[in-house]
Amino acid sequence: MMMMMMMMMIGRNVAPTNALINAPKGAIEMKAEDFERFLATTSTKVVVGVKFYAPWCGHCKKVAPEWDAFASNAKDERAVVLKLDGSKNEAKDVMKRFNVRGFPTFYFFGDGEMTEFSGERTREGFEAFARIGRKSAAIRRKYAYNEQTGKIMFGKPSLKQRVLELVKDGARDLAQIVSAKPGLALSIFVVGVWTGACAVGGMFFLAGDWAAAQLWRDHVKRVDAKSRAALAAASADKKSL
Repeated sequence: MMMMMMMMMIGRNVAPTNALINAPKGAIEMKAEDFERFLATTSTKVVVGVKFYAPWCGHCKKVAPEWDAFASNAKDERAVVLKLDGSKNEAKDVMKRFNVRGFPTFYFFGDGEMTEFSGERTREGFEAFARIGRKSAAIRRKYAYNEQTGKIMFGKPSLKQRVLELVKDGARDLAQIVSAKPGLALSIFVVGVWTGACAVGGMFFLAGDWAAAQLWRDHVKRVDAKSRAALAAASADKKSL
């Protein structure tokens, strides 16, 4: 009941804002401070796609032409295509409440639901998701606009949604660690190799197959030597950057 009182109908008339910075072509640049009010003024029958990006992000630069190509055909898909610089200080609140943990992140809004894009990051992939894919997306949240606070409010996620979001966030955090500290990631891998190797070797030993245990030990030593060489190379590359 409290949630229903807090939620307002999306698509109601809201005073116009200077939300849009008209680009010559492609996606429309959106200011973080105007993003939620823009969602409130847009009909729920229109799909709104937004890319959260950072100017320094290599993956963002790579996908930019595909996102802009999708934006060029947005009218045919009954969609509005935006981009929002999430690296700015004024975007911190939006990034936190919309659970944007990395760049680029793509969200689609429509029919009172926010869905996270999954699929090929191509014009065709974005178009297919806007038409059909978002309706069966794994990560989706009900949302509505609160006129009193001027912010988007989200419905309580199901247990399945919480698990999916935890897995997604964990995978992104691990990817960031591997990218920032490849040596640490490889060290963890080496420890894992030796842990598993000792377990298998122990089974051979307990079974009394000494020859197999010795062959396994020699094999693990060769794998370990290669792993350590790769670890040293990764550490050297990191220092040279």
